[in-house]
Amino acid sequence: MSLYKWASLAVLLLTLFGCRTQPAADLTGSWDLDMAFPDKGITSMQGDMGGLQQTGTAITGTALGGDLKGTINGSRVTLTVYFKAYSGETVPVVFKGKVVDANTLKGTVNFLSRGSGTWTAKRKAEKIHN
Repeated sequence: MSLYKWASLAVLLLTLFGCRTQPAADLTGSWDLDMAFPDKGITSMQGDMGGLQQTGTAITGTALGGDLKGTINGSRVTLTVYFKAYSGETVPVVFKGKVVDANTLKGTVNFLSRGSGTWTAKRKAEKIHN
């Protein structure tokens, strides 16, 4: 088999199998958020990631009173929240992390006024209707 045919086969196989990363979990739902900024003396700053919707690898919703947009690639998660500061400017808060299990996310956060820190999100239990 010629080098050209091997290369073509490799591209085909990567297209079919290697380039499609399936999300590790479906993040749709509401999450309790806990952040820590040790350099600022903040050991726990709690918030809410509400109504996340996941379509394929795209994620939308709200968090910290702002609009959230993000992606999930395998177990890697990147979420950015855009909210209005008191000054009227839009401030992004960037969360990067991973899916620990179906109900837990963890990673680092960059919050302009707080600096860098860590975050953990736990899925809220669904209410049971009788």
